[in-house]
Amino acid sequence: MFDPQKFRPPHVVLILITSATILHILLKPLKIIPSPYHWFGLIDGVFGFALMMWAHQLFVKGGTPVRHNEQPMTIVTQGPYKYSRNPMYIGGLVMLGGMAVFIGTRPFLLFPFMLFIVLDRVFIPWEEQRMTELFGEEFRQYCESVPRWL
Repeated sequence: MFDPQKFRPPHVVLILITSATILHILLKPLKIIPSPYHWFGLIDGVFGFALMMWAHQLFVKGGTPVRHNEQPMTIVTQGPYKYSRNPMYIGGLVMLGGMAVFIGTRPFLLFPFMLFIVLDRVFIPWEEQRMTELFGEEFRQYCESVPRWL
């Protein structure tokens, strides 16, 4: 198994996009989301990017590092963090999902789901364990009142 401290979510995204691109080139798959519907992917992508940046700015404003393997300084609970413990990941998934819809082929449509599984099963449990060790009962209460996703 890989070490979540060294192997970060952007690495997973890069591997999945590269794999989808290679499959797209080799298989020359048919577009399954026809025009003009694929344009909705751009709207999703912009919305996801905006959510991700908003969540990112709240970390910066709170003085806590964004990189998941650095020491958190505080529990961010404002803005989208009132509704989800992982709005940065949600924004990234929506953005990448939008890109997948825009491209509209199976290899690209699969990778947001694969990323979700890796985030949900590997990175987030590791991050939540660290947060519990650092912040104890305060973080446990946050987890009880705010869902992991939505």
